[in-house]
Amino acid sequence: MKKTMILALSAMMMAAGSVTVNAQEKVVTLDQLLKKNQEQKQAQTPQKQEQKAKPETKQQTQKQPKEKAQKQPKSSAAAAGLMAPVGFSTVYLQYNFESQKVKSGSHSDSESGNSVSAGYNYAFPISGTLPLYVEAGIAAKYVWQNENGRKFNMLSAKVPVNLLFSYPVNESFSIEPYAGLYLRGNIFGKIKYDGQSDGGYSYDIDDDDDYWDDDDMVDDWDSWSESRALASSDDGNESLDIFSKDDMGDAACKRIQLGMQFGVRARINKQFLIGVGYSMDLTNISKYTLYNTDITSKFHSFDITLGYCF
Repeated sequence: MKKTMILALSAMMMAAGSVTVNAQEKVVTLDQLLKKNQEQKQAQTPQKQEQKAKPETKQQTQKQPKEKAQKQPKSSAAAAGLMAPVGFSTVYLQYNFESQKVKSGSHSDSESGNSVSAGYNYAFPISGTLPLYVEAGIAAKYVWQNENGRKFNMLSAKVPVNLLFSYPVNESFSIEPYAGLYLRGNIFGKIKYDGQSDGGYSYDIDDDDDYWDDDDMVDDWDSWSESRALASSDDGNESLDIFSKDDMGDAACKRIQLGMQFGVRARINKQFLIGVGYSMDLTNISKYTLYNTDITSKFHSFDITLGYCF
């Protein structure tokens, strides 16, 4: 009986000890868990701070371009909605309503004619923002007149230099005003009369100065030198070289003229071109003095242009 009680007490003491050990083990385990939780919280805190900081950096990066965009001034081209200028070439045909204006003293008159031109131009951009160009090229020009039994023709080479502004109305249409100078070199020219009596171009000249105050001088604008050369020909139907002093005397024409031109044209789909303009000589093609009266001659024309740009 005593042995039985001793064994029971021993078993109870052993069970209590195991419970105490387990409890201590459980307490240690909870402490470890608390430490782990604290370490995890500490590890998560910088991550959260970084996550909070990231949206701020995004907002800052989003704000910075706006601030830069506000600080950077817009270019004049962007403000006007214009594209950056690019050089371009043009080949064209031109019809010219030609007139030869002759001035004698205080009187002036003109002989109408026709001419055609064909040429090539290249437009060089001279501004990084505005569609402003210097346009230069070369053209061939042929002039002919046939009036009052007088036939005239001349072939020239022309070098135009223009200042051109190409304003884009929209993506497919541009307006291009231009103005500039040209240098014309005359290659050859002929004049011919169909008989001396037609049109009164062969006439006798009196020494009376009052003749040069008469409007008939303007109507018969051909020079005395021409009439003299015509009268000296065999049959009055000879062609005369307008640049030859042997044929024309003091009324011989000059080889080089300087002139000016201006106008406006439209460019369609950046390729097709149509325009109108006006050209006029600044220097005389001929100048001579007859009976103390200066007689000068220049060419003027109204121009219609069709072209192709590339």
